[in-house]
Amino acid sequence: MSIKSSSSYGSLSTIEDSIVGEYFHDSNDDINYNVSKELNNRNKKSQSTLMYVVVSISTIIGLALVLISNQNILLNSINKMMMFMEDGGGASIWTFNRKDYEPLPYFLSTADETLTYKFLDKYAAIIEPYTDTELYVEDYDATTNTDYYFEYELCEADNDSNCMSGKISNEGSESVYIKCQPYQEYEITVIKYSYIDGSKMGKTNGIGLCMYVRREMRSLSRDDLDTTMDTMYALWTTSDEEGSQLYGDDYHSAEYFVKAHHFNAAWQDSDHIHEGLGFLPQHIKTTNMFEKSMQTVNPSTSLPYWDFTIDYAEGEYIFTSFPFKEKTFGSIAEPADHTWGWLYKNDSIENAAIMDGRWKKIKASFNTDYPELNANFGYLRAPWNGNPSPYVSRFTAFTTELPSCSDHYKWLEYDTLTDFLTQAPYAPHASTHGAIGSVYGCDLMDDLTANGLITDASAQIKLCQKWGFMMKELYRKNYITPRTDCSYSSLDYKGIDCGFTCNDEKSDTMASQLEQLIDSRYVGDFLNQEQWGEWKSFVCEGDAAKIFVGDHVESASPVDPSFWPIHPTLERILHGKMMAGGFKDNTWPSDSQNDYVCDKFNCYEDGVAGFYDQCCYGHYEDDQMLDFISGDRYSRYGPTNRAIMDDTDPTSQEYAMRYIYDSFEWEHCEDTDDIKKLLTSSGNGKAKSSTRQSSGKKTNKI
Repeated sequence: MSIKSSSSYGSLSTIEDSIVGEYFHDSNDDINYNVSKELNNRNKKSQSTLMYVVVSISTIIGLALVLISNQNILLNSINKMMMFMEDGGGASIWTFNRKDYEPLPYFLSTADETLTYKFLDKYAAIIEPYTDTELYVEDYDATTNTDYYFEYELCEADNDSNCMSGKISNEGSESVYIKCQPYQEYEITVIKYSYIDGSKMGKTNGIGLCMYVRREMRSLSRDDLDTTMDTMYALWTTSDEEGSQLYGDDYHSAEYFVKAHHFNAAWQDSDHIHEGLGFLPQHIKTTNMFEKSMQTVNPSTSLPYWDFTIDYAEGEYIFTSFPFKEKTFGSIAEPADHTWGWLYKNDSIENAAIMDGRWKKIKASFNTDYPELNANFGYLRAPWNGNPSPYVSRFTAFTTELPSCSDHYKWLEYDTLTDFLTQAPYAPHASTHGAIGSVYGCDLMDDLTANGLITDASAQIKLCQKWGFMMKELYRKNYITPRTDCSYSSLDYKGIDCGFTCNDEKSDTMASQLEQLIDSRYVGDFLNQEQWGEWKSFVCEGDAAKIFVGDHVESASPVDPSFWPIHPTLERILHGKMMAGGFKDNTWPSDSQNDYVCDKFNCYEDGVAGFYDQCCYGHYEDDQMLDFISGDRYSRYGPTNRAIMDDTDPTSQEYAMRYIYDSFEWEHCEDTDDIKKLLTSSGNGKAKSSTRQSSGKKTNKI
């Protein structure tokens, strides 16, 4: 999607745009300014003013050279310049802001020249769809100013009969409610009036762009937070069929997105949206689909992001974190023992359900569409995850930490696209899922520790936290197959009947595979073959399947609503990286055998190991998603990874996302790992080139 040029201003030069901007100038609509008259007028003024004019006239001459082929444009440029000069330097910067929010920083005098969206150069304001918006004038206090006030008008660029007007004065600020769609443009006129005699003191014009804004969820007003949560919740309570009738074809239920994620992540051959270069663009795709579905329900909403590094910096435990309140995604139940987490001997499985709020005790979906992925108890859950609970489960404990400023700082230091995308699934975000989902049943390893197969209690806890990932590896390497006939008479140890079936053909190498999987830090360096055989028995005939993870840590993780604000945080970091210069090398490898593309360039296809195109599918530059709608994993769905990376490039005039992020500030990181300083310092990414025509501190001029 490309940005449409305004019929009124699309042809003005960047030079004019960088000078005129959102400044108020004296209004004299009946005078046709020209250069010679302006110089004659200025001869009567002070020497300093004359110098100002000379500089300005030099600029006009430059404009003339650039625009000489179009006299009308040149005249318009000179007129604007002269009106700006008439103000005598007493100009005010203006923009618009969504009611109850601060103006976006990209349009203010303090705007950062690096951390901004290039396509906003021509605009004076963002107008958020289906919201109340109001004029903001920098350094103007309407409550105390008795000299002047402002009136404004916004007209749809393609329909000048559709206009709205408002006022900001000591009587208050009048807002206007605008129903618009992303990339729709509005022509804006702002007029400055005298309180004394009502005369017109100044007039200026600009262009506003309709666009959604993603904000950190803690910054939402209480009303907007409630509206956002209600809108999201509608996706859990309204089926696809009902929703399409109510809200249109772009509506999809929460289950639709759980299926999309699960179908692309649960196959034995590979995880097609994690563990590889495609992770970030694939999650941008699904996030944007989810947000668009939200907006069919309520077009004023956008998906917030959750900057979990704030929680780390402020010492917040996951239990007290903002997303896990009754008013947001529901509270998290605490285990009896915060060190050991959720244990059979202490904690009921059902109690890990969402405790309160809108999503209280929401249930996991059943897998009714993908028979090849049927496993365990029939839920839409990962084949390696034998969680029997009918409820969405959070087995959260204090033993895991959220990612920190340091994690994001280190991620931003990678200066090639490949390295940056390689790291994205891991340190920058993975522990967020781990902290919420975590694991149940670590006490089933007590006998292993007692028998010397695990070194001590501390090692047992750390090993158990990784257990779900180890079972996933055994599944992917064709050592284990989940049962499809699991059942329970009660949700406790004795009442659960489930397990793994081990592959007889690989029985001889099973013990050695476990030896490779299980870190020697947890089991020591001296286990003999008989002891590794006991580990094999634990997996194949023992209780391995009865140690399972919460829904956040597996292929159907979007079933937990707190999943959705996580990945926009990563895209925001990507935007910052691109704004700061991007990467020295943008190569996306195409040879997965010799360069990193995904974790498993060799994989099992129908039980046979080898190198297949499908192994790393989803992680190449031109890959799409597997078609979860048809259920055919050899069909494709949606945009390519490259298309997503191009569309989300904030330095491109062809930026095509329906949203921008509210700011690029990380104040909570300034005392440790100053992310903003890193991004705005020289030498980050490729050599920087100026992306904006700048005048003083102001970085966006119209």
